Amino acid sequence: MPIALDPILPDSAVFVLAASRSYLPGMLMASGVLLLTFWFLVRVRKKLRRPGQPIRRPLGRKPSFADAASRRNESSTRQSIEAITVEAEELVRRMAAHLDNKSAKIELLIKQADERLEQLQKAVNRSSKTGSAIAYDGADRSDTNVQTHPIDPTSQNVYQLSDDGLAPIQIAQKLSEGVGKVELILALRDN
Repeated sequence: MPIALDPILPDSAVFVLAASRSYLPGMLMASGVLLLTFWFLVRVRKKLRRPGQPIRRPLGRKPSFADAASRRNESSTRQSIEAITVEAEELVRRMAAHLDNKSAKIELLIKQADERLEQLQKAVNRSSKTGSAIAYDGADRSDTNVQTHPIDPTSQNVYQLSDDGLAPIQIAQKLSEGVGKVELILALRDN
């Protein structure tokens, strides 16, 4: 609303009159901003509150039926979590015992394998000293007579030519033998 200048009132009085009439819109604006701020903060607080977190009640207010139900839900949830924790701990104990049992068996098998390897190494050393072959099936048979078979002349020729650097095809052509037979003889030599 425009203020009309009154020729009778001095200039300072007009200013005071204009200021006294303009405080109402400013007060309404400020109260509206405060109300919107309060409403916004309440909504943010509700969104930030976790689902399991209890609602704070003002002092003097008695708990309602809904509060008792939420406490019962919390206690039943706590009990179910404790039951699951106990079951998980029992499962971990059983699995640990099972793994300990398996590791003990593995250690025993490794020990037995080491002992057999040691026996085999001793047998190989004895056979290399005596020049005879040893048959090994877990028992030391150095005292039994195991005969070695003489190498046939074809195999000797194949070995000699292979040592000279010829390929299996060239060896087969030179000896008039099949390539498969030459490859088999060379493969058996490697084993």
